[in-house]
Amino acid sequence: MKNKITCLQFMLEINKFVCGFHSTERQGKASNSEIKRWFRNNSIVINGKKVSADSILDCEVKSLVLFPSGRKVTVL
Repeated sequence: MKNKITCLQFMLEINKFVCGFHSTERQGKASNSEIKRWFRNNSIVINGKKVSADSILDCEVKSLVLFPSGRKVTVL
């Protein structure tokens, strides 16, 4: 059986090991609390659905969109 993680854990692992999201508030890497705030502001869409930080990822992530309603949209 596959280990299930929360969306927050998934984003924190990506931030730490894969790409390192840039902070929207200061220079450098986004902090853990900043990523949590992105979830509260509905700024993260996984597989076409807005998700909360404590949602369980129970399927493969096929798309990840940051700031879907902003001027600049980041798609991974």
